[in-house]
Amino acid sequence: MSSKNRNKNKKQNKYEEQNSKDKKRHKNTKKVQNSPEYQKHLKEFNEQLSEYNLYIKDVEGDGNCLFRSISDQLDGNEEYHAYYRKIVVEQIKSNQDFFKNFIYDIELDKYVKEMQNIGTWGGNMEIQAISQALGHNFIIYTKNRPFMVIKGVSVKGITKKTIQLAYHYEDKEELHYSSIRNISELNVQQELKNQAIEILIQQLNEEDNKTKNIQNQNNRNKVEKQEQDELKQTESQIKDLKIEENQNENKIGRNQKCLCGSRKAYKKCCMFKDSQNIKQEQNKEKLQKQAIFI
Repeated sequence: MSSKNRNKNKKQNKYEEQNSKDKKRHKNTKKVQNSPEYQKHLKEFNEQLSEYNLYIKDVEGDGNCLFRSISDQLDGNEEYHAYYRKIVVEQIKSNQDFFKNFIYDIELDKYVKEMQNIGTWGGNMEIQAISQALGHNFIIYTKNRPFMVIKGVSVKGITKKTIQLAYHYEDKEELHYSSIRNISELNVQQELKNQAIEILIQQLNEEDNKTKNIQNQNNRNKVEKQEQDELKQTESQIKDLKIEENQNENKIGRNQKCLCGSRKAYKKCCMFKDSQNIKQEQNKEKLQKQAIFI
């Protein structure tokens, strides 16, 4: 084997060994993000950034953190990290003569193939690639170090933006990117949240008032129905009393002369007919009380 091939294989092995270590590192980032040490690091980092009216909007540490941070900067959330990874890969493929100078221990084709995989960590070269592709500037902040600026090339028809990222290098075993936002945006978001809460409270109050109005209407209907029922009952009682009074007024003895003028005794004249009329009237009243009107 020639010395050239031996050096090539040595570089290849070195890259694969380093790549394997990086994957293990980035796999542990999720655990690290929940650790007290990382939370302390974030607090101290944010205190430094507050001088510039900035704060860290952290993203998931799953190997896609660079692309998640770029997505958060340009789209307001992490969801489009795969889209920005694809832009980076295409930019490197289209400019191989330029980007092959960034790597020395692996062939560019193999590097690009690896970078296509979701979860493969991206760094300075990928930032350079997406800066070229989109024409945007990058400012990279690191705790207790000067920030780094990458100037994007202006692309015709595209407004140049400045993407601000945090690079966490507190521990040499942990590498992580996150998004940097303006504190003023945080205040605006809080104001929007407050407005949304106020609107929700107003809607709830309106619903409560509507429910109370319905309950009050139902109560009024119940009272009106109760009054109508009581009125009907009173009218029925008055009617019964009138019938009873009429009956008492018209009541005559069995042996007295009938009021019809026949000069016959009442029992031999109209008594039977009057008793039948009284029964019919009573039956009619009973039927009316039992009737159900629809």
